[in-house]
Amino acid sequence: MLPKAQYGWHLNPGHLVADEEWLSSPIYPDSAVTLKSGMLLQIDIIPSVPGYGGCSIEDTVGLADAALRDELARRFPDLWQRMTQRKAYLTDVLKIELAEEVILLSNTVGYLRPFLLDKRRALVRQQGLNRPDAAGNNL
Repeated sequence: MLPKAQYGWHLNPGHLVADEEWLSSPIYPDSAVTLKSGMLLQIDIIPSVPGYGGCSIEDTVGLADAALRDELARRFPDLWQRMTQRKAYLTDVLKIELAEEVILLSNTVGYLRPFLLDKRRALVRQQGLNRPDAAGNNL
């Protein structure tokens, strides 16, 4: 995670999408609401550095247990192939790892071009950046 003091990020732990985006988010301090298979959530990446304007992204993901993933693969094989290819890109190229229960509903999830018109550059997560190991040392 990038240092909050330097990059000015604000925690938005998650919310729903469309008309339910902010009105009924199940994610809040001490929430007892269970996130379930079939739910849609929005992922936001919104850099915030004082004095700099910038771009951001907002995209949708779904939660899918093994049964739903199997059904999607069986009933919609072409769709499922695109979804798994997108997730492989996110993991292999952008270095963003998501749980197997998270399915991508767009081909731009996690893809942020800091200079919008420059199609050659995108933000990529550096492996281990400020992530502590079991002993508390940054990897």
